[in-house]
Amino acid sequence: MRGLVLSVLFSLAFADRRPPSNGYGAPPSNGYGAPPSSAYGPPKNSYGVDPLAALAENIPGGGVPGVDYPVLAFVPDTGFDCNAQNVPGYYADTDQEAGCQVFHICQDRPNGRRQQDSFLCPNGTIFNQQYLVCDWWFNFDCADAEDFYSVNELIGVVPYGYGKGNNGRNSNGNNGYGSNGNRNGRKNGNGKRSPSNGYGEPAKPSNSYGAPF
Repeated sequence: MRGLVLSVLFSLAFADRRPPSNGYGAPPSNGYGAPPSSAYGPPKNSYGVDPLAALAENIPGGGVPGVDYPVLAFVPDTGFDCNAQNVPGYYADTDQEAGCQVFHICQDRPNGRRQQDSFLCPNGTIFNQQYLVCDWWFNFDCADAEDFYSVNELIGVVPYGYGKGNNGRNSNGNNGYGSNGNRNGRKNGNGKRSPSNGYGEPAKPSNSYGAPF
């Protein structure tokens, strides 16, 4: 009898320490448990699929990621220095760790210093130094990148004669300046003055009574 009384008292003492029920016999979630199962199942890599193999299936050229072309997640510190370059511009990083997936933009600043900004080309592409764009890894050999660093010297340079006449004065004639004639834009090539508005000789100015001044 005494043992039964102690058992009842013990149950009453610890009754409030049990987690409250949600009506289905299980305690409510604390928000840190496993999320409910998706209707489409867990992600594919949870089945052991190699993400590099999956990447290779989506990159043309048949190369092996990490072997034939780099697959970087961040820009590594390779020691590339814009101040060591002859001119500002775009430079592929030929360091073995970068593999030309990294490129740097070098810009001159008014304070005399050269700013360096570094970027990654998307996986499966590298920086094509010849054309200054990210290109498929098989379209450019990173080993040739430094041979094309001089392309930066042509940035902003207008080719000779582009948009200009024979004498380099941006005209349509042989030696005119902004004209199709021969006398600095004052003639149209036939010895007559061009009308000012395209509708014939302009009217002479007059006063309010219609008589010319």
